Amino acid sequence: KKINKMLKKDQQVGIPVLDRLHKALSAKSLVYKSWHTSQWQHITQWALLAVVVIAVVTIFSVNRPDGLEGVNTDASYQQTRGHRSSEVQRLGNLLLDKSEDFQRGDSLSKSTLAPEMMNIAKERRAIIDVAVDAMQLDVVLQNIISKEDWEKLPADVKPFVEQQKTVSGKFTLVVMDLQNSVNQFSDEKVLYNVIEKSGARTNLLIDRTIEKPDWTSGVTVNATGMAVGNNLVVLPEADSLNKTADASNKPATGAKKMAVILMNFQDNTGQQITPAQGREMMFGASPSVKGYYNEVSNGLIDIQGHLNPSQGDVFGWYTMPFAATGDNACGAFGPPTSWYTGASTAAAAHGFVESNYDNIMVVVPGVCPFVGIADFGFKWSFVDTAINNGVLQPGYMAHELGHNFSRWHASSVRCTGADGVTLVQMSNNCVQNAAYGDGFDVMGSATSFHHMSTIHKSNSFAANGQIMTPWLDQGSMQTLSFASNPDGVYTIGSSSPNGSGIKAIRIPKTFMGTDGYYYLEFRQPVGYDAPSASGGNYAYEGVTIRHSAPWSGANTNLIDTHPDGTTASGLNTTDAPLGVGETFTDSQAGIIITTQSVNPNGVTVRIQLNNAGPCVRNTPQFAILYPPQTDNEVRAGQSYNVGYTIRNMDSNGCTSSDFTIFKSSPVNFTASP
Repeated sequence: KKINKMLKKDQQVGIPVLDRLHKALSAKSLVYKSWHTSQWQHITQWALLAVVVIAVVTIFSVNRPDGLEGVNTDASYQQTRGHRSSEVQRLGNLLLDKSEDFQRGDSLSKSTLAPEMMNIAKERRAIIDVAVDAMQLDVVLQNIISKEDWEKLPADVKPFVEQQKTVSGKFTLVVMDLQNSVNQFSDEKVLYNVIEKSGARTNLLIDRTIEKPDWTSGVTVNATGMAVGNNLVVLPEADSLNKTADASNKPATGAKKMAVILMNFQDNTGQQITPAQGREMMFGASPSVKGYYNEVSNGLIDIQGHLNPSQGDVFGWYTMPFAATGDNACGAFGPPTSWYTGASTAAAAHGFVESNYDNIMVVVPGVCPFVGIADFGFKWSFVDTAINNGVLQPGYMAHELGHNFSRWHASSVRCTGADGVTLVQMSNNCVQNAAYGDGFDVMGSATSFHHMSTIHKSNSFAANGQIMTPWLDQGSMQTLSFASNPDGVYTIGSSSPNGSGIKAIRIPKTFMGTDGYYYLEFRQPVGYDAPSASGGNYAYEGVTIRHSAPWSGANTNLIDTHPDGTTASGLNTTDAPLGVGETFTDSQAGIIITTQSVNPNGVTVRIQLNNAGPCVRNTPQFAILYPPQTDNEVRAGQSYNVGYTIRNMDSNGCTSSDFTIFKSSPVNFTASP
């Protein structure tokens, strides 16, 4: 009764360990009662009560990990990485001790030990799952249970203990578009998947101390690590992640066979759109995804069905034989393999064969932490109908398909002056303001459904050198140089369908640590560029300036030439283009751009380069490449590889500077070189 009262008193905490402990101790108490006299029964009961009191004090003296079922998730109950690692280590040792007893025990003791081991393994796994979701991968890597020890575990315990595994298949970048409180794009997340021949997907998790691969989708790889559910925590050894063959992706041109699959679940059978609506949005008359890409690619892309080329292929709705929870939940790392195979299997009854399609889009009903997710340069994508408060629009579908076509996000940047608060056109203090902050590009604000920028249209190679087919004739882009084009007047034609001549100018510019270009373009209210983006005709009244690296694996960055107010008031980019009579000045790079005139055929700009101006000395930009863990925890004997970059931030009017780098190691630490 005392034990029960104690548990009831703390029932609001709901820690499963207490329930299991109570049941186990109650069972042992009955055994003791049959073995001992009434006097010993009395002593035993008080001893058991003391054990429970100690257990409760111990449990509450160490904060429980967040994410466990029934556990209080207040900040006071959150554990640091170090606490999680210690708890995983303790439970792992306990599990291995029980395993040794299990190996030596008879059938009776094994029947008692097996459920105990199961409970320990589940508790340990729950902490690991929380750590993995938080990308605290060292919790796994520092507490590996060897393959030999794993093999000795009971069969029903093994699924709850991570094991070393090697996967081979096609490496695929996956872009996850996260949602905010009103179901709009809020932030981006990039995942690394390996797709095996069977179609099974494994999400690679790479610790911050390991250099990330710069591969594009489609290369063949081998990856070795610790399997945790659908994730593989890559081991830190140099040979744990290897490319075995280059990519052979199809260029984003020509006829693209497209399938749309409508899929829901046992616990969410919503059908927010009809198959007819899905067909109209993807394959129908304007506005549709088919019409958009035909126009934006200058006729180089024709989206069509396989079974029904003209009308398009739409399959479903199909209700999966599982709920969108538990092992089949769409979690922090996207949908599990069961979603891909489930959609394929269900649609196969109506003629769907995955290999017949270049691109496959699955529509699901409001069950994910994202509003869209897509393979970058590969075929699959998912769109959640919760997007835009339940009103799915073709612009969102076009956005996800853009990732399939190797187009990245259209962002905006925010620059501040010397006070770090006042917004300015350009400075040494610029950061990305919003991953989707470009309202003039479907890869930014998908609600606008406007043309992609000339950057996205002109990309001709990926980060690893893979050749891609651009949608913009390379003769339509003019590249200026400081040596050959110090001062000139140029006319930029419209990048919209009615434009001709030069449709973009680019100027070399290193920005936010990235070597790239300023890209200048002009729009007209024609086709999918009408009406104006985000309410306003600014894109038609001046030149739009963006910055980007010249490859597809980089965000484009819209420059706001009319910064308003301060960081507290936020950035309004609807008036970002540079109007007639207005000037954009980048004093650090020595670039001055002035819009002189605008007419339906183009915009005339004067561009002055090498305008160095006076020397302005600035603090050099220093950045850590591979920092240690965020809680600064370094265990004895553990090494960290920390790289850095340093960039001269002086204006062009300054002479060169020499910088000397010093390192200072904490006591009892060594550093080399």
